[in-house]
Amino acid sequence: DNIKIVGLAFTESAKISARFTVTNFEFAFNNVYNTAVATSTWTVTPLEVNAFMSIYNTNSLASAASKNLYITNNRFHNVPEYNVSIARAENVVIQDNSFRNFTRDAVRFDGGFNGGLYLITKNEFINDTPTGYNGVYFRIYGADSAGVLSSHRIEITHNVFKNMGQNVLYSGAISARNYQEFGAEFEIMYNHFENTLNYIFLRNNATAVNHSNHLWIANINHNAFIGLPDTYYSRTKHETDTETTNPSLINFDHNYFEDNAGQTITDLVPL
Repeated sequence: DNIKIVGLAFTESAKISARFTVTNFEFAFNNVYNTAVATSTWTVTPLEVNAFMSIYNTNSLASAASKNLYITNNRFHNVPEYNVSIARAENVVIQDNSFRNFTRDAVRFDGGFNGGLYLITKNEFINDTPTGYNGVYFRIYGADSAGVLSSHRIEITHNVFKNMGQNVLYSGAISARNYQEFGAEFEIMYNHFENTLNYIFLRNNATAVNHSNHLWIANINHNAFIGLPDTYYSRTKHETDTETTNPSLINFDHNYFEDNAGQTITDLVPL
C-alpha cells in the first residue's frame, strides 16, 4: 500500500508490475522513453497483457480490487508495447500525461470487475504517423452485481487523440468491448479527435432485463472530430449484436466535425 514512484526515468527493458492488490498507488513526474520493441501482438481478449506498467491482481474477486491509482504528469514516449495496463481496480486517475508513438494501446483496462470513478483527463495520445490500436481500450468495464465496487463512472475529458487505429474490430481512439451489465456511465467531453481510423466504440452488451434494471449512460458532447472516420464516429454494437442487447443510447449532441479537407461538416445524420 501507499507506493509512490516519482521523478524517475525508465528506458530499454524497464517494466513495472504488480500482481496483487494495490492501494493508494502514485506514479508521477516520470519519464518513460525508448523502451524495448513490442514482442506481443495486439489482441482483443486477454485479461493480462505485456505492458510497461501492469497492475493486474491475480485475485479476481471484486473485494480484492486495487483502489485509488494515480498516474499523473508523466511522459510515455516511444513505448511500443502497451503503455499502461490496469485490471480489477476501483478509482483510477490518469491525468496530464503525454503518450506518444505507441503501437498497441496507450491505456488498457482489463477485468474482471472495475468500478468507481475513472478520470482520464488532460492527456495527449499522439502518434507522429498513424499507428497504434487505441488511445484508451476497455477490455471489460462495469462493477459487480453485488455492489462490492461502486458504480462505474468513466470521465474522459480535455484529451487529444491523434493518428491511431487499425483495420480490426475495437480499434480507434476509444474502444470498449465487454460491459458487466450492472450499470455504467461514460462522460466523453471536450476532447480533440484527429485522424483516427474510427473514433468511439462503446459496446453495451446486456440482457433486456439488466438494461431495464441498471442504467447504461453515455454522453459524448462538445468534442471536435477532425477527419472522416473509416466507418463510425460512435457505435454500441457490432454485426452480431441487436438493438435489444445493445441499444443505441449514446447522446452524441453538440460536437464539431471537419472532413479531410478541413471543411466543416454540418449535415451528419444518425445511421
